[in-house]
Parts: sequence; structure tokens; C-alpha cells
Amino acid sequence: MSDERKSRAQRVLATVAVAIPVLVGGSALLFTVAPDLKPCLGGQNAHFIEAPVFPGADYQDYLRRKHPRPSDSQIASLGKRPGADVRFTYSASGLRHKKLTFFVSLVSVRPDGAVGVVAKDSDRLQGETVSPESCDEVVGRDYFVKVPHGTKRYRVVLELFRDDRDERLALTQTAIFTP
Repeated sequence: MSDERKSRAQRVLATVAVAIPVLVGGSALLFTVAPDLKPCLGGQNAHFIEAPVFPGADYQDYLRRKHPRPSDSQIASLGKRPGADVRFTYSASGLRHKKLTFFVSLVSVRPDGAVGVVAKDSDRLQGETVSPESCDEVVGRDYFVKVPHGTKRYRVVLELFRDDRDERLALTQTAIFTP
């Protein structure tokens, strides 16, 4: 190999040896400054971690806790609404900036513990729509469910869909409760 070819090969190797660390370091710096540009690695999935239910909740109290800004007269105008407060936690991976929608159903529970029918006007009520801000996110939310008076036993079924109702990502149900 001639000296000129050796020299050219050494220059190319030296350029590559310098360029690779610069590109890697530049990418790391870019992703630190602008994390939204970093691609999410791995699959896309979501699941509910827990969903405790607090029966005997009142809608007015729920609104005061969740939205402290409305006046007492605005909240009082809504009237008393007995129900249950469901405080659920979910995890989403690889779904950054994807539209995720929660749906809630109130179902009765038969004496043998099996799930019964869906309560009237309580089938897949659309809850909150969220868009995770990061590739891996664990978030808690609250949802108030109206529950009819009486001695029936119930469960709340929570579903998480991508793009409204096209693809269900997760499903869970609360413990059995009575109003």
C-alpha cells in the first residue's frame, strides 16, 4: 500500500473516530435538552396498577376536593348525588403523546359474587382523555361514579382505550361495595 493510500485511510479512520463520539454526545445532549425528541423504545402497553373505591361519597364533596375554585353556591346548585369515588393508578409505556381515553361502567354484583348487569345509564361512560408526556408514565386519577340508593352490591369497571374505543389497552374492576 502506498503512503498516500495509507495517509488517506488514516484520515478517514480519524474522522470516523472523532465523528462517532461527537454524534453520540450530541444526541445525548439533545435528548437531555429536548426529551420529547427521544424515541420511545420497546412496545406500547398500559395497565391499571390499583383502583380502590370509596363508597358513600358525595358529588359536592368530590367537586370541592377536585376543583377547589367553584363557589359553594355553584356546587350547591348541583344537588346531592350519592356515589363512589374511584381513585385509580395506571401505567403507560411507549404511548407518549397518544390519545388515551378512560371509560367507566357501574355493574351490579349477584349474591354469588358474579358480575351482574350494567346499571342503568352507567355503561361505558366516557371519562377523562389524557396524553402521556413521557415514554413511561405512572399516573393517578380520580373519578366519581353515581350509584343508585339501595342495598345492591356493585363494582366499577375501568377501561383504557387508545383513540376512543378502537383499541382497549387495559381493563380492571374495583372491589365489591354497597352504597
